Amino acid sequence: MSTVRRTFDLDSDTDARLTALAAEKGQDAAAVVADAVDLLDSVVNIEGPDVEEDLRRFREFERTGEAVPWEEVKAWVESWGTPNEHPRPQPAVPCGAIASGFTGPSPPPGEVHLYEFTIKALGQNGAVLATAKAQRKFPQ
Repeated sequence: MSTVRRTFDLDSDTDARLTALAAEKGQDAAAVVADAVDLLDSVVNIEGPDVEEDLRRFREFERTGEAVPWEEVKAWVESWGTPNEHPRPQPAVPCGAIASGFTGPSPPPGEVHLYEFTIKALGQNGAVLATAKAQRKFPQ
């Protein structure tokens, strides 16, 4: 293998980590960096479909505002391999997704009304993907 001399600046924390890794592995810093680049290259293909899929998902987020809070993702990942592994978190309905103008139940004073709410999840083509219904008396 031919070598090329390259000089670059590292912040002190990264340099300390690199030095510690090299000592732990019994290698010089250049070998640790080469291993790290090989590992990165094996995991992330910046020319391939990974980036395209990330961009597609980001555009979908921009369009819908639908996302999973970081705390839920972190808790899910931390639960992997444990006896209490969490199910994959699902996106929540973003604020403002329900049409504006809804003021909530308001029966006449002294009366109790039964309200039924139906929520439909629509695909991009307008097809109904799922439906949920709930009933509740108000006031309770």
